[in-house]
Amino acid sequence: MSNREAGCSRLPKVSIAICVACAVALVALFYPPLRAKILTIEPWTADWRTVLLSDRTAADYPEILVVLINNKTLEGYPYTSPTPRDLIAKVVRAVDAANPAAIGLDFYFAKATDKDTDLISALRDARSPVVIGAIDRRYPQFTTPEFDFQKRFLIATGRSAGYNELLHEKDDVVRYTAAPADPDYPESFALLVAKAVKPIDHPNPTRIAWLLGPNANLDPFGTVPAETLFQDTGMDAATIGRAKEQAKGLKGKIVLISGEYPYLDRHRTPLSLWTGSNMLGVKIHANIVAQLIDGRRYFALNSVQQEILLAALSLLGFALGWYFWRRRVDFLSLGVATVGLVVIDAIIFKSARIVLPFTLALWGWFISATLGHHLHAVWHAAKLRQTIPARSADEMKPLTVPTRDF
Repeated sequence: MSNREAGCSRLPKVSIAICVACAVALVALFYPPLRAKILTIEPWTADWRTVLLSDRTAADYPEILVVLINNKTLEGYPYTSPTPRDLIAKVVRAVDAANPAAIGLDFYFAKATDKDTDLISALRDARSPVVIGAIDRRYPQFTTPEFDFQKRFLIATGRSAGYNELLHEKDDVVRYTAAPADPDYPESFALLVAKAVKPIDHPNPTRIAWLLGPNANLDPFGTVPAETLFQDTGMDAATIGRAKEQAKGLKGKIVLISGEYPYLDRHRTPLSLWTGSNMLGVKIHANIVAQLIDGRRYFALNSVQQEILLAALSLLGFALGWYFWRRRVDFLSLGVATVGLVVIDAIIFKSARIVLPFTLALWGWFISATLGHHLHAVWHAAKLRQTIPARSADEMKPLTVPTRDF
């Protein structure tokens, strides 16, 4: 027997150690607490997928406009917080006069002011469907008297009220909508706004299906400064004419009214990866309303489906690692496999609207392919031991195992 044959008959200790490590790691991936830890880095990859592959419009979204009360609108008012309710009343009347499909008022009313009666009157008299945003019991910064005042105020308006459904995850990014948490407000603000214009037969979405604007613009919702809608008698003819033209754009559309103040009601979203800035809460609501109207949804795998996917990829990776065990560099390498999984993930996200656990899939593939490669090396050496007579130790040489570039 040659030295080469004798060397090949020795079991490769490095491959045995790698097989044990891979087997332990693979079993650990199916352990829910550890899998949850691995999935904590999943949102970062999912956010880039959202930025690059979400639905995009060729022009501004035609059915929704956002009217904003800003510092210019507040000129002449003695305070800015809470937003003067007689000013909100003035904006509501201007918007309602333009005959919109529905009005969504994205404010909360937790304390009394001296102008409450004017706003209540404007809301009760509006001819358009009106939905008002509400805070619910999940917010500990509000007191019981504040919740009680809000309830009385909303009842006085005679209008529907929906809870604020923006759900902040542990990294403070809004990716999902929140479930109801208060029997006083069983439906969300965005869902009630959408229902005001068309029947919605599907539940409130969990994952927000972000809508991107044309070209490099990620905001597809047109914005109108509130003061441009006013047609006061003291204004000159040109200003009133511009206000009339601006109001024409509101006809037949869902109009969401909110405030735009520095550092207030700003939220990190997946799109912040690209824009570097936070999004106004009313713009997030606009995304959710548009999603409901269009019937666009994304689906995530539950824990059982994740395990099935992980098992399938692990078996495939193991089989290919076993079959191509002699190759040094091939399509099983981590870099090439990552590209392949990215392409598959993008196709499934775009066509089937399914969000796959990319990080978990990549780890399952890598560990299984490595296990298949080195286990075949061990099996090959063991087979040689059975077919080649043993020789003395001084004739034996260590086995050179084909290595993989991962």
